[in-house]
Amino acid sequence: MAPNADQGPSWSRTTLAGAYFQVPMHSAKYDFYNNGVVGDVDDLYLPPMDLSGNANPEMTFDYSYAQRTSASNDQLDVMVSDNCGATWTSVWSKSGLNLATTQDQTSSYIPDNVVKDFTQWRTEMVTLTGFAKSNVLVKFVATSDNGNNLYLDNVNLAQKDPVGIVKTNSSAFGVNVFPNPASGIANININSVKAGDVKITVVNAIGQVVLTKSTSVSEGGNNVVIDVKEFASGIYSVVVDSEKGSVTKKLTVTK
Repeated sequence: MAPNADQGPSWSRTTLAGAYFQVPMHSAKYDFYNNGVVGDVDDLYLPPMDLSGNANPEMTFDYSYAQRTSASNDQLDVMVSDNCGATWTSVWSKSGLNLATTQDQTSSYIPDNVVKDFTQWRTEMVTLTGFAKSNVLVKFVATSDNGNNLYLDNVNLAQKDPVGIVKTNSSAFGVNVFPNPASGIANININSVKAGDVKITVVNAIGQVVLTKSTSVSEGGNNVVIDVKEFASGIYSVVVDSEKGSVTKKLTVTK
């Protein structure tokens, strides 16, 4: 983290929320709710990464955010530098309603882990075009409008997505599989930029298709449950196909 110059609310670690309610729950939290300094900016840095081994390195992360009112305009940016922080390039930015993953909350926002509303979380994938280099810095930048809280989890920055391979248009939808490992049921959370039909295919380690399922998804978050109780222990590929692209995630089944 960068120094918190005004010593006010900033990034912190919380155990009250975690992406898609995976256990144990923990995430990074930005406290927009108690930050009354409008325009206050705080950075959350990732460790330097060597991304030189792939022409199109990618970053994935999950987040949850609620506005305090419809006028709240808190902002989150992802910035990248390849010159030790001398200059930064914005690769992703959302604010206000575009940033929100759930309805307005007038009280301090915590994702609902009682009913487990999976639509309160969103998965984002960002292609770091032009940053296939050996010393890359990435930071999350929060700019406060004194709205409501934001939670950030499962940040992956690598030469190749460690749990999934994006074959086509990665901006079309995000996919998260949980719990992982799974033994009874597995949830496939699909965050889609538009409504449409998807096909889910599960393939075992020797290439055999063990399950196919077609379903319709709406714009935003969708949760599809698959039963893995009869699957043998091992590693499976979960392929989600739509007209906009295809995403593959790894699923480990244990007994």
